Amino acid sequence: MEQKYCVSCDEPVVEKKPPCPLMCKSPKCAAYQDRCKINTEITPIIWVLGGPGSGKETQCKRIVAQYGYTHLSTGDLLRNEINSGSDRGKCLTSIMARGGLVPNDLVLAVLKEAMINLAPTSQGFLVDGYPREKSQGAEFEKVIAPATALLFFEASHATLIKRLLYRAQTSNRPDDNEETIKLRLKTFDENNDLVLDQYKDKLIRINAEPHPDAIFNSVKEALDPIAQQSQAARAARTAAQQNAF
Repeated sequence: MEQKYCVSCDEPVVEKKPPCPLMCKSPKCAAYQDRCKINTEITPIIWVLGGPGSGKETQCKRIVAQYGYTHLSTGDLLRNEINSGSDRGKCLTSIMARGGLVPNDLVLAVLKEAMINLAPTSQGFLVDGYPREKSQGAEFEKVIAPATALLFFEASHATLIKRLLYRAQTSNRPDDNEETIKLRLKTFDENNDLVLDQYKDKLIRINAEPHPDAIFNSVKEALDPIAQQSQAARAARTAAQQNAF
């Protein structure tokens, strides 16, 4: 069978498939990538934000156990890319070796690729620590999908400082001192406030002051309706597919 190639990539396209680039599914094809949206009715996307010491990592583990969501950390994804030895990983290594910041479009490309690969088997996504800036959120929703909700674990500076100083007793981290902690919180607030203002319609504030069990009760109140809606949508899709045969 004669092979054809779309103008956006060099991957072969089989004659029986719809005209390329709509269905060529090549990672090199920008036109296909732009169409490759995640269906958030079936696979919800939850952004998770919280200042250092807010306990969001603990709560993310509980959410994964409760709802079966896929927990994604951009830091972990970038480290995995570096360890893979890929060309993109080598580029990241070079940037970090120079002390530079990884460009947002590169971070988003790694995140997007992971989400698209995992979407067929994922119950939903927890995107940890994202977005850190207004532009990150806007670009994410443009090239991946609109976020379903934004969970913000909220605690006072006094509580966060107390927790981080307690952690400092065993962490041996050079940035776990009161002066540096206050600077980190100031930087976080400056960027985070702009993000929260941009997504007021999706924002769910979680009081991160009480015991972790009480915090998770609030999380469940917020996420149970989302999980139930996605489960119903998934069941409806499965029924429709079965009726088609």
